[in-house]
Amino acid sequence: MNLTKWKSKQNFFKNEGNMKAEFKIKHLPPHTHVLQVSNDLTVQWSNLFKEQLLQLQEMAMEKRKPFEIVISLERITTIDVSALQLLHVFRKLMETTDRPVAIVPPELPSLMELIERSGWSHVLSFQK
Repeated sequence: MNLTKWKSKQNFFKNEGNMKAEFKIKHLPPHTHVLQVSNDLTVQWSNLFKEQLLQLQEMAMEKRKPFEIVISLERITTIDVSALQLLHVFRKLMETTDRPVAIVPPELPSLMELIERSGWSHVLSFQK
């Protein structure tokens, strides 16, 4: 096997399973905004996640009428403590401004089991 083929295979294995987090903010009339998160929600994507949360916060602060936020984790494949901490801090911040935040749990049973066993489902008060 030549060196180029070997490097190509190494890059494939290094990137396999590394799915960039994707974020979409959708408006549901009359005043609900949903942040849909999919793929890997891990520390390497935490800055992107934080930017999305800050964007939601700015939107909420601009609105005078009722403003509800839903963060859907239904389509995530992985989550780590950095993302869980960001969710917790964001929810607490929004509580201080009387803006409710609902967090929809992941669909993957193994992922949900891990979150429950670690105690984070109680901290985040998932909405089903």
